[in-house]
Amino acid sequence: TGLESYPFRTWVGEVINASWAETAIACVILFNFLLICFETDSGATAPGIVPTNPPLWVAVSMDACYLIFVIELLIRLFVEQTRFHYSTWNCLDAFIIFLGGIELFLKLSGMNLSGFAVIRVVRLCRLLRLIRVMRLFTVLKELRRLLQMMGSCFKTLFWSCLLLVLIMTIWAVIAVEVLNPLVQEVAIKSNPWEGCERCRRSFASVFMANISFFQTVVAGDSWGVMAVPVIEAYPWSAFIFIGALLTLVFGVLNLIVAVIVDTFAENRDKDVVSRAADMDAEEIAEKKVLANIFTKIDADGGGTLSYEELQEGARRVAEFRHWLRVMDIDARDLRQLFLIVDEDESGEIDPDEFIEAMYRMKNTESKTATKFVKHLVTKLDLQQQDLKVDLEGNFGSLTTAVETSLSHAKKAMETVAEQGAAMQKVVDDNEQHWHKTEEIIQQRLRVQEEVLQKSVDIAVKKASEVALEAALQAAAASAKNVMATVSLKSNTLAKGVHSRVAFQRQTSPSSSPSTLQESGSEVCINVGGKEEKMSRGVSDGANSSICAVANDVADMDSGLSHTKSSMAQFYHYSGPHGASSSSQPEDFHPIGFQEVPQPPRRLS
Repeated sequence: TGLESYPFRTWVGEVINASWAETAIACVILFNFLLICFETDSGATAPGIVPTNPPLWVAVSMDACYLIFVIELLIRLFVEQTRFHYSTWNCLDAFIIFLGGIELFLKLSGMNLSGFAVIRVVRLCRLLRLIRVMRLFTVLKELRRLLQMMGSCFKTLFWSCLLLVLIMTIWAVIAVEVLNPLVQEVAIKSNPWEGCERCRRSFASVFMANISFFQTVVAGDSWGVMAVPVIEAYPWSAFIFIGALLTLVFGVLNLIVAVIVDTFAENRDKDVVSRAADMDAEEIAEKKVLANIFTKIDADGGGTLSYEELQEGARRVAEFRHWLRVMDIDARDLRQLFLIVDEDESGEIDPDEFIEAMYRMKNTESKTATKFVKHLVTKLDLQQQDLKVDLEGNFGSLTTAVETSLSHAKKAMETVAEQGAAMQKVVDDNEQHWHKTEEIIQQRLRVQEEVLQKSVDIAVKKASEVALEAALQAAAASAKNVMATVSLKSNTLAKGVHSRVAFQRQTSPSSSPSTLQESGSEVCINVGGKEEKMSRGVSDGANSSICAVANDVADMDSGLSHTKSSMAQFYHYSGPHGASSSSQPEDFHPIGFQEVPQPPRRLS
């Protein structure tokens, strides 16, 4: 409703729309209707009756009722605001209150209200609001239906009245043309309407004829008084009188009644809201009856019914028997009824299951159930036809596919057989060709192996010669360098020795040639067979020269020995055709070097 964010407006709306508030307003409307009746009677005029003003309490009560209606309208306007004009009842109340305000203003102004009687008549429209209250009381259901029928048939009544006037006018024209002369002749000859001043002019005009037909035919007032004297004088005139009677009474009026009933039934079927409300009220009442029946059947008060209790209840409880009779269920169907009602298959029926199942079974229309069954049967038939078509189509397709597959398989087997024979022939041919190819390849491999072996031998021989030549050149260069170094060192040593001998001769001329010996921290020099000791500090220069020469000689010998070993290994691993050094003579020495002793201990 859009009022959730306005708590006060929501509360006021709930109060004003509550059932007790609607009932209170309805009581005020009824009380106001009684006041209108008192006021109307007091202002009526007639011969011998003097109009009087209504009592004071009537006027005050009328004003109080009007004030209550104004307050209710303002409250609804406050609650609904912009949605106020969406309700037809609100618009009707606003219009009536507006006219009542005009009437009140004129009355306070002192004006005569006799010319504004229509305003007071319009106030009676407020009685229509009683329809809203009637839906709150189930005891007023029939009255509510009558009012709904009247409201839904206003359009039908309007066209029915037009049809009635049209038919009466046709007969009125015929009556003016045919019956009016006859009536005048009868009045002159016998004057049967001496006490009826209007009878002579009943068909004097179309308007007077319509009034006469409505009075005598529709209202049924003194048809014989007018028609019988004319029919007695002119019997053929009965066709007009009786024709008008049958046409209007048995034709138009009965047709109008039938159309009104049919219209109400049609509107009743379309009024889903009212039907649903009635069904809800009936459901509540019938479920109360079913709850009472369940209590009577449940003799032990356990709250559930077993199959035995249901059988016993069908014999013992009269109301339950009546329900079963209405639903066309006898003792033989109780077991099936028990299984239907026991939806959870617990073996016992609880109150909710009993009430819902029994109410649904009783009130389900047979037409609806028939439509459901027809729909299911039609659906099953269509599914069966579709299944049959699918099976036939699938079986035909499957048969065709199997035949096609067998044909293809047969052709494939023939093709495979032919291909197998061809392949066997190809395999045989390939095998023979392979044997020939294998022999040719082996021959070519042997030839290539011999050629390759010869090439390897030649390459190894050439490589050996090249490596040997390079090794010899390197050894010669190394020996040359060593000899140069030895020569240089020997010259240096000789110079040192000569210097030392000269020095000794200067100090001891008679001494013999000396020799040098090293002992601990002293150096012994043997000169001319006489051994002399010298301190290390005096002989450092000579010692250094001697030691350097000795070390160089040792390095040279070691290098020559290493070169000899390398040459021997090279010849061992790179001999012709991979022959090892064991095939060489034991006294083989490269470059003509002989075995030399190990070099002496290096002097420091």
